[in-house]
Amino acid sequence: MRRIDSAPTRDTLVKLLHNDALGRNGDLAEFAGILKSIEGGFSLFVDADWGSGKTFFVRQVACILEEVNPFLESHGDLDGLLGNNCELAPYTELNSFLPVYYNAWENDHWDDPLPSIAASIALQGDACASFRSDTEAGEKIAGTLDAILGVFGHGGASSLRDAFSGRDLIQAYRDRETLRSSVSNLVDVALPEKANTLLLIVDELDRCRPSFAMKVLEQLKNLFADDRVVIVYSVNANQLSHVVEGTYGQGFDGRRYLSRFYDLTIPPKKSR
Repeated sequence: MRRIDSAPTRDTLVKLLHNDALGRNGDLAEFAGILKSIEGGFSLFVDADWGSGKTFFVRQVACILEEVNPFLESHGDLDGLLGNNCELAPYTELNSFLPVYYNAWENDHWDDPLPSIAASIALQGDACASFRSDTEAGEKIAGTLDAILGVFGHGGASSLRDAFSGRDLIQAYRDRETLRSSVSNLVDVALPEKANTLLLIVDELDRCRPSFAMKVLEQLKNLFADDRVVIVYSVNANQLSHVVEGTYGQGFDGRRYLSRFYDLTIPPKKSR
């Protein structure tokens, strides 16, 4: 007995892009237009039901952006889709994005999401440094990641959580400022010379434990408020609103609360 769903490997994503049996390439082209129009820091929800292909969609966005970025290794398997007059040609104007994919569901066993988010950015940034044979950049990335992890103490206990329990409120404030500075430094060194925007794709948030999902939203809003960072949440907003309501109690307006975390929501497409 085997699972019948396909994993979003690069080979699968590329094959789907070439076949375009569901006509999704048109949606991808529209999304490129949205990215092109963004100025400064921004966040948006790609909102659709479970099983509608959100993960494949955002992974394809990342796949294409990686291919058009000259500072990332080219696989040469999308050339026929990115030429003049091709449907995905708008992506060739988006060659200054560094996409980072973060699967929140795979990381919700951690108490705090920030180290795993930072590690995802660091790994992609280090891959860029390796491709450029830039060992100094790799060392800087490792150093800023160490600074972030250092704030969280040892043994899995967050020093921020301990501090906010009342023992050391001043140190808690300092730790939070250290985190903001370290996150900014991480973005500094993760972006290659000709990538000026980090595209952080957060997927499967609506499947996470409520407490973890809330921490992801709140930490990204507070710590990644940077003009060089665009955050894309791939979610079922209706389901996520129930997560919020379950966290804050009956009668709480989950949809209204979620609106704090995005500048734009892209609703599901009608069936073709």
